[in-house]
Amino acid sequence: MRKPIIAIDGPAATGKSTVAREVAARLGYQFISSGSLYRGIAFEAKKHGLHIDQISEIEKQAKSLNFSFSTDEAGDVNTFINGEDVTHDLRLEEIGHLASKIAMHKNIRDIVVGILQKTGEHGGLVMEGRDIQTVVFPDAEVKIYLSATAETRAKRRFDELTAKGLSDSEITVEAILDDIKQRDERDFMREFSPLLAADDAVVIETDDKTIDEVVSSAILIAHRLTIDVPFEIATRTDLGYIREVNEDGFLVYDRGLIMAIADGMGGHEHGEIASELALKEVAAASPKMASIDYDKIVDAMYMTCQQANTVISQRATLEGAELKMGTTLTFTLFSNDRLYYLNVGDSRLYLLRNNDFIRLTHDHSLVQEMVDNHEITPEEAAFHPYKNRITRVVGYQQDVEPDIASIKLIEGDRLLLSTDGLHGTITEENIKTILEDDTAPKEQANTLIEEVLSAGAPDNVTVIIAHYKGVGNGETVDKGDVAAAAQKEIENKKKRLPLASIFITAALFIAIVILGGFLHYKNPIYVIKLSKKSNLVYIYKTFPLLPFLNDRLDSVDYPLLSKDEVAPYLKKYNLDGNLEEGFTRENYDDAVNIMYEIAKDVAAGLIKEIDSSGKESDNSFYTQRLDELLKNRRIGDEFTGWKEEGHIITGDGSEKGDNTTTQKP
Repeated sequence: MRKPIIAIDGPAATGKSTVAREVAARLGYQFISSGSLYRGIAFEAKKHGLHIDQISEIEKQAKSLNFSFSTDEAGDVNTFINGEDVTHDLRLEEIGHLASKIAMHKNIRDIVVGILQKTGEHGGLVMEGRDIQTVVFPDAEVKIYLSATAETRAKRRFDELTAKGLSDSEITVEAILDDIKQRDERDFMREFSPLLAADDAVVIETDDKTIDEVVSSAILIAHRLTIDVPFEIATRTDLGYIREVNEDGFLVYDRGLIMAIADGMGGHEHGEIASELALKEVAAASPKMASIDYDKIVDAMYMTCQQANTVISQRATLEGAELKMGTTLTFTLFSNDRLYYLNVGDSRLYLLRNNDFIRLTHDHSLVQEMVDNHEITPEEAAFHPYKNRITRVVGYQQDVEPDIASIKLIEGDRLLLSTDGLHGTITEENIKTILEDDTAPKEQANTLIEEVLSAGAPDNVTVIIAHYKGVGNGETVDKGDVAAAAQKEIENKKKRLPLASIFITAALFIAIVILGGFLHYKNPIYVIKLSKKSNLVYIYKTFPLLPFLNDRLDSVDYPLLSKDEVAPYLKKYNLDGNLEEGFTRENYDDAVNIMYEIAKDVAAGLIKEIDSSGKESDNSFYTQRLDELLKNRRIGDEFTGWKEEGHIITGDGSEKGDNTTTQKP
């Protein structure tokens, strides 16, 4: 079977060569840099005294060059021209500068393209270059575009040259930055083969990533785009006989590598909105969860849940002060034969393995707590009058605490995600029997729903069934081991939040004893600061004497803005410094007012952009963001004179409360 071609593209100094070389080494593929061919042509031209104006002579010489590559024991790829190792010479900055100029000529590029295409005929190749995926291999199975600011790239190039002993006193970061900007202008604006990201390329922003993080993401992307689908999946949802609206929702994303289910609540279609918003956040966050590192995946899943919580809470505030909107959320992420899963509420994830039927998730409900405390039996819980009362909800609370765990999958595993319309209506024994049947997921899903309908279907019901077709490591795990392993991960990995809460509680108690209880909230300082886990700007309440009490304030009280939206207006409001370190205000109202004033500036800028671009332009991005801002009454009232179809001010800026238990309708 032919191995795929992985084409890695991007501007100069984004780390293309380093990343591509490491990806090739880990996958056992051959690595070739298109840049080494251009640099080789430039090196030979300089060696023979040819000037850039003598392009016809350079073309003639290029056709006579014989390139070959080899990998040494350290994994470094060496480039040979006519049998001579020129690897060190090609790394010189002056050679790179000349290569960029030579590459602007179409005939030179045609020569290089021909060499590369012949080399890649049999696949199993990782190639990098500034047009490798748009011109050289437009049909490559995997296309990855690396991006970074010019400043980041200049600093990286300087550090690389210094580490290799190739820099001198005349090479400074500033000089490299100026050179990179000039090269960017040539690469982006050249007539032939300008630097572009292919439409089907996956873009990786590398500014805040290490090489290892970029390599891991690239390998995962390649894995996702080229592997056979590891799951056979079927879904089905039904309104049931009692409900007027189906407030359930489900998501199967990226061929089943992400699966999610949500059961909304709130009445009058608001539960349907809540579940939809949560699932949209899961889908939107999928690139952030592209990793093979356990902690990074867990962190991304946790932040996805928190973001969904914030979005639903804000939507509820816009809809009305008394409105409560929320949803359960259970979703899975498959990576490297391991299934990661997150749960909030009483939707469930089941595993059928070797005829053992195991519930992997733990309900967040009042009756489950009663079962855990041995107050009632599991059988009594099924008929308890409080069985619909859940204790954790996405959207109701300021911060939601999800359970997150993972388990290694093996061939033959069968997964079931379900809302309580299934497991609250028919028995687990009945569910197990249907999943054990030697039929396809579609037939099993239909049978489960029909069983619920036959039992009266008092609630919406939704199921996702996935049969795992991958080849695991052949591990044999009995029912007790699977349940114990899953439960252990749940207890130890409730996303660190419970552990942090325990620490904070203990520290708070000590502070009360030592400080006499009066320093807890003495002289708080409010900080407008960029989140460490997202591109959003929040207001944080901080305590100089008690830093463990520092907390991010719920963005319901102020507009949620991105770093890119806030940054241009820092000087206007005398905010000296940077968003990473933050800007302090002694008064909470001052901090909130600044956020609102910046939001108004952002809205004004969007209006200007829309008006200036004309109605024939695609303004969907601007109008959607403007609509989000203007729904906040405090912002929208500033722009009542500006009318645009589709922009309706509906928010009232009021606050919402917080419930610890929620009665599902």
